[in-house]
Amino acid sequence: MSENDKESVDLEIQILKQLDHPNIIKLIDIFEDEKYLFLVIELMEGGELNDILGDRFKEDDAKELIRLLIDAIRYCH
Repeated sequence: MSENDKESVDLEIQILKQLDHPNIIKLIDIFEDEKYLFLVIELMEGGELNDILGDRFKEDDAKELIRLLIDAIRYCH
């Protein structure tokens, strides 16, 4: 990883550590060795989004999902 890449990753980690929003996964901790960077995030239960939505994805569900996404994006900005 280049020094520029390392600085970008470090900045991203600092930003993620500051986020506190119910619709954004929390970064709990990081661990690093000579080769890898490990990000510890909160446990998200309930399965994959595609499995939950399946073929039964209704318009009202889509509206709620988009509202939650926009709320999280608004918080980030």
